[in-house]
Amino acid sequence: LPRFVLIPIVRIIRWLDFWGINPKGLTEGDPNYTTILTSNLGSIKCPAVHHHLSNYGTNSIMITIGALHKEEVLMPDGTKQVRDLVDVGATLDERIADGYYYAKSIRLLKKLLENG
Repeated sequence: LPRFVLIPIVRIIRWLDFWGINPKGLTEGDPNYTTILTSNLGSIKCPAVHHHLSNYGTNSIMITIGALHKEEVLMPDGTKQVRDLVDVGATLDERIADGYYYAKSIRLLKKLLENG
């Protein structure tokens, strides 16, 4: 579409999004309108990212998985082993939690993942 047609359409969609009244036909199936957006960026050989850089939609939590890589890890018995690792990125939108609560939650999640 020409710009003079496209610009007003996009402005209307952004206005509807701001007020939370976008038609279901525009939001259904859109990952920006989910509670948690997960993405395996490792499948395209990218690292995990920590922010989706989008203020569109209702998505408040984003979790990404990066590419598999080998890294030397210190084991509980003090030995070192080369292990397959992936990085995980997590972003929690400030609209649903403050930084203190988020940091404590991520620390707890990390502890649970590391210790089973």
